[in-house]
Amino acid sequence: MLLDEPDNYISSREIQPWCMAAEEILNEQGQCVLISHHPEVIDYLAETKGLWMTRNKSGESRITDPPRIEDNGELLTYSQMIARGLLDEIE
Repeated sequence: MLLDEPDNYISSREIQPWCMAAEEILNEQGQCVLISHHPEVIDYLAETKGLWMTRNKSGESRITDPPRIEDNGELLTYSQMIARGLLDEIE
């Protein structure tokens, strides 16, 4: 299954329950590629189900370990990193 921005079609209060239901079904069978920029989707799925891709300056993409960024001793969520523009600075 390929889903591009499902959060455009469901309300904000439905996103996490929808993600949980989709994850439960897919754990039993199947595969899903989910494309989303919604903070709830990113934070729910990125850590355990996501692949982190980076693009080198020369243009090729590669899968890497996800970044870990702290602020005042607390690990930031992925949506916080995106909102603060911190991921653009990672090489």
